[in-house]
This record gives sequence, C-alpha cells and structure tokens, in this order.
Amino acid sequence: MSRLVTMTGISVPVFNVIRNQNVPSLEVQILQSQAQEIDLLKLFKTESELSTLTLMSDQGILENQYMNYSKLDTYNIQNDYIVKEAIGGWSAIVDEEGHTVSEEVTAEPALIDNLITIRLLKKSDLERKVDNNVQLIDAMSVALAQIMGG
Repeated sequence: MSRLVTMTGISVPVFNVIRNQNVPSLEVQILQSQAQEIDLLKLFKTESELSTLTLMSDQGILENQYMNYSKLDTYNIQNDYIVKEAIGGWSAIVDEEGHTVSEEVTAEPALIDNLITIRLLKKSDLERKVDNNVQLIDAMSVALAQIMGG
C-alpha cells in the first residue's frame, strides 16, 4: 500500500490517488482501518501540510509528487466498501491419469472496510501569485529590518 507524505513528514497510508484534470483536484482514497490514529480532517485542512504531497511506495520509492493543493473540498465516507471480493474455494481437479488439472484453492472471505474519500482543490494561478508576493514582501521586510537594525 502506498503512503502520502505531507510537507512535515506525516505519512498517511492511501488506497488510491486520482488526479482530476477537468476540475483541478486531487482525490485521495484511504481505508479507515489503515488511518485510525490520524486526524484526517485536521491534517487536510492545514494548507502548509498540503503545499507538496509525495506519494511513496512501501519500499520507499517515489511514485509521484503533487504540488499546490490547498483546499479541502469534500470529505466522504463510504461504509462497507468491498476492498477485495470473496473467493470461493474448491478442491484440486485430477484427470484419469492422476495429473493435476487445476490446483486447490482455499476460500477467503471478502475484505470489507470503510472508504474515506478526500478531495483537494488545486490553487489557482492568482492564489499562487498572491502567495509568492506575500513571501517576497516578508523577505523584503526582514532584509529592511536587518539593514535598519545594523
């Protein structure tokens, strides 16, 4: 299972991540049993956490990086989501000569969990420009204060 890592290093196990190009947004699907310790609403409302999201595999390999997502748009919970279908078991099938035609398959129950879907909106060009200007003004204020203060 992949993990989504925020700017401050908080790691969230994700079931699926979908980027929507029509409405610039990112849809993150999380199994509730995998993220019980994390306050997802609080985490995904914090803009500074969402400025850069990194999708990492279990082996620590970078899969993708998502930038400039800032607004929590929707938060949905789908109860009793079937993560994995049940498998009906059957015994091995052997032909007349004693050769195995089909291996034995053991039955497995369905894996059911609650699926949390979080949709994040991407910052508009204007919002990114305003953020850049605010950072520039802050840097200039610090520089002027250092010059004036000696």
